[in-house]
Amino acid sequence: MSLLKNHYFSNESSDSDAVKRLKKYLYYYDLNEHPEINKFEKPIFGDKAFKELLRRKFYWKDKQYEDPFKIDIEFRYFLLTSNSKFINGPLVKEAMKKARVAELATIDMNIKNALDKSYEAWSKVTNIYFTEVFDYNKADLVVGFYSKNIGKTDLNPFTRSPNEKNYKFHSWFNVNNRKFLDPKCLEVNRNIRKAFIHEIGHQLCLSHPSKYDASDKEKPTYEKKASHFEDSFAYSVMSYFNESYTGQDFKGFLPSCPMMDDIAAVQALYGVKKKPDDIKIIYGFNSNTNLDYTTAINEDSKLLFCACSPIGENVINIFDFSGFKQDQVINLNEAAFSDIGGLQGNVSISRGCIISAAIGGEGNDIIIGNNTGNRLDGIAGDNIFYSGFGGYNALYPGTGKNTFVYLSGNQSVKDAYDIIFHFKTGKDKVDLSGFYFGDKKRKVRFVSRDVFEQPGDAYLKFESISNSITLIIKLGEGMRSDEFNLVFLYSKEVTEADFIL
Repeated sequence: MSLLKNHYFSNESSDSDAVKRLKKYLYYYDLNEHPEINKFEKPIFGDKAFKELLRRKFYWKDKQYEDPFKIDIEFRYFLLTSNSKFINGPLVKEAMKKARVAELATIDMNIKNALDKSYEAWSKVTNIYFTEVFDYNKADLVVGFYSKNIGKTDLNPFTRSPNEKNYKFHSWFNVNNRKFLDPKCLEVNRNIRKAFIHEIGHQLCLSHPSKYDASDKEKPTYEKKASHFEDSFAYSVMSYFNESYTGQDFKGFLPSCPMMDDIAAVQALYGVKKKPDDIKIIYGFNSNTNLDYTTAINEDSKLLFCACSPIGENVINIFDFSGFKQDQVINLNEAAFSDIGGLQGNVSISRGCIISAAIGGEGNDIIIGNNTGNRLDGIAGDNIFYSGFGGYNALYPGTGKNTFVYLSGNQSVKDAYDIIFHFKTGKDKVDLSGFYFGDKKRKVRFVSRDVFEQPGDAYLKFESISNSITLIIKLGEGMRSDEFNLVFLYSKEVTEADFIL
């Protein structure tokens, strides 16, 4: 990850176990560090991968994001079932003929609710909204449910593009597909929700990440058909390939919302979602999103989403994973993946989205901040904290044995320092074993204040007025400041024995 690569760190041979664990997850999806993840040696497209979703021949020319003052772009959708009064119309009959659909079907409210949630999921990440209409001729998007087709043996959903006579996308779903017969498949992170979100992606003019289709004579495989590494569910709901190819593990669950590359692609077409200023968005426990895929109810909840916040001043995004008991890795950097609630890489962050705070759970968590200044809460467990390079971080260790790792003097300087609240001397630790201060040949050492002059020299400063203790380390050439400062507030005592050197 670039967060580390831009900075020099000290000799890794002296790294503590906590530093080694931290670096493992900082680097986890860096394919230069872990080339074994890319076992098929696919090209890595990185932040350009979303462009592979924009290969369709048709685009909504009247709805593309061209006017920066245009607040919302409307799409009107229509449900085509056997109950529709439009089934005998010439345009409907022609659409059914082209799709080889022989007989339409009815659906219940559970199916409709799942579809509505899928449309809503797309509207949350880009500058569009959807309106259900009850006149086929007024729709941009049509979702047809059928029970019988002509000459087709498979029951997979599919989407047909507009034509000159009928300027609508038509997505078709066979209700005889066994997944429609299982109510669980309509739940969040299950098959039908994944199918709905995928076909709506086509309606919004997204293609598959690589050149393949369900109609191919040979079933597409990642090894043969993926044109680039990021072609998996972890990056796109438009993919055919599971997340294991890119290093994640969702334990059989499927995305019910747009993922990282999907978000970038639809934002390129329709713009970024706008919201009023001064809003707080909470993901996980205590969520206020009203979205089932970003909301955790209990310790058995399974989250699977890519965080994407609207633009606006003072938008505060918070990850709250406090109700989980598993060991977790929470990484607040954009384009990063986190291991939440027993899954691996199941929560990601879209590019441009800034997460301001994280709350860990009851397990032994690794909590990684970004470069914007964060609040990081450990709650319980023996946690490892890493604050990034933004400074102004507020760190709350919680009840367990916590380790605060600093790898560079640039992380917390005297003009932009971190604060650790309620540090427990003799129980919590500050780990400086991998700390670089401008001289790779020397280690941090505690000295008396009157001989504080060499890079790596350190002492503790006590302030009775503010009831604070500050660790001060002399920094060498090439650092962003001449001093590293780390402040402890509301701590009864901090001693030299609380530091791993």
